[in-house]
Amino acid sequence: MAAAVARSVGARHVVLTDRNEYRLELARKMDATRTGKMASLLQSGLNLSPIITQRFSVDDFQRGFDTMESGQSGKVILDWH
Repeated sequence: MAAAVARSVGARHVVLTDRNEYRLELARKMDATRTGKMASLLQSGLNLSPIITQRFSVDDFQRGFDTMESGQSGKVILDWH
């Protein structure tokens, strides 16, 4: 569904990831430009840096959740190290 919506509003490139091969096949049928399991896409060079907008220590998890809930973020990373 996400691929169809993205295409309908003019997206030229639609990349979808999932762990489930059945859902990946559905994404391909909905005209996703590229599909795959996240690990494979990262290994092939997909750069996610531009969408990671915040990083928080796991001890500061509530701030991370609050940031996500605000809607003013891309991907929020909780660092466990």
